[in-house]
Amino acid sequence: SLDMLCIAGKNGVCKRINPSFGRILGYPDKDLLSKPLLDFVHPDDTDVTLKEMGRLERGENTINFENRFRHSNGTYRIFSWSATNETTAELIYAVARDVTDQRHTENKLVQINSALNAETIVALTDKKGTITEVNDKFCEISGYSSAELIGENHRILNSGMHSKAFFTGLWKTISSGKTWSGMIENRKKNGEHYFVHSIMTPILDTQGKISNYLAIRFDTTKHVFIKEYLKKTLSILNDTSSIAKVGGWELDVASGELTWTDETFKILEVEKKLNQKPVLPEGLDLFTQESKPIIEKAVGRAIELGE
Repeated sequence: SLDMLCIAGKNGVCKRINPSFGRILGYPDKDLLSKPLLDFVHPDDTDVTLKEMGRLERGENTINFENRFRHSNGTYRIFSWSATNETTAELIYAVARDVTDQRHTENKLVQINSALNAETIVALTDKKGTITEVNDKFCEISGYSSAELIGENHRILNSGMHSKAFFTGLWKTISSGKTWSGMIENRKKNGEHYFVHSIMTPILDTQGKISNYLAIRFDTTKHVFIKEYLKKTLSILNDTSSIAKVGGWELDVASGELTWTDETFKILEVEKKLNQKPVLPEGLDLFTQESKPIIEKAVGRAIELGE
């Protein structure tokens, strides 16, 4: 058996054990048969183990009782016990299962779930798209209570800013078993609009068929508004630069990508093309050989020294 089986006396010392005990705990059988099982229990679990042993003595069965047992290497394993007291023979028959890995995995999932609920908007729907679960973040940003959202479709958040084809494509993707991601503009209960980056993915059952859909969203409203503000600011800068005959540019240090104002294109007499993104070497080629070192040095000192 993969489980640990033992027969113990009233004193808690095992009379018989199967090979799984030694294999899982790393002790030779003689060590496990010469000491009470309580000697191997984690000190913090001693009291609850004694209470469970007291229940056994009173004739109650133990079912899925968990405690920690010391391994021969000094670490502890988590065991789930089921036991019965044979009063006539004064023996305890017990089965233990090592659930350490399972509990560690569950603990990780709890922490991941906690982090998701704290920072992201989470919703679960059935196959038809009806909302079955929402987290607090969803309610907070939408203005709806969980009672108002559960049982509804995500159309309750429809801002009217996306076409029917947009949502048709979305559902076509996830219903085919694939994950969809993209930006969606939604509407709150009070009518205000907000933006979310959405990741929607199907949940499969044990037969590999779609049972639910999971939606994870990140609030990007501030980012979108800042981006729009920067566009307006750039537009104003382009207008004023044109009047003053002053050009400007921005360099992305990581990619080497340049962004020029409209006036810069005019000053350098370069035709501006749609979505054109010059790179630094191309920009430098517009200057004379004598001027290139001056610009390269200035750019270098700006990057390295912040000048």
